[in-house]
Amino acid sequence: MLVLFQTQFYVNIRVSTEVLYFLLQLQYSFVYDAVLDALMSGETTIPNSSFQESYEDMCTPKLDTKNTLLDTQFEVCWHVCVNAMS
Repeated sequence: MLVLFQTQFYVNIRVSTEVLYFLLQLQYSFVYDAVLDALMSGETTIPNSSFQESYEDMCTPKLDTKNTLLDTQFEVCWHVCVNAMS
């Protein structure tokens, strides 16, 4: 009985360690992606005083592509989400 208890205890500790290691990998991956996104994006804030002008600029179709900046950004986000799910 004692041997069975010790074996079960060892298995529980091993499984717990593997789960914690997996969660640590997920957290590291999330933090890495967040930092990488912040570094690649740069400054993305829009001052309140110029928001209306910036928004109108984002909604104005560009001559070369006929798409707005918001359309382009939506397509990028869509492709990132679809690729992340597959």
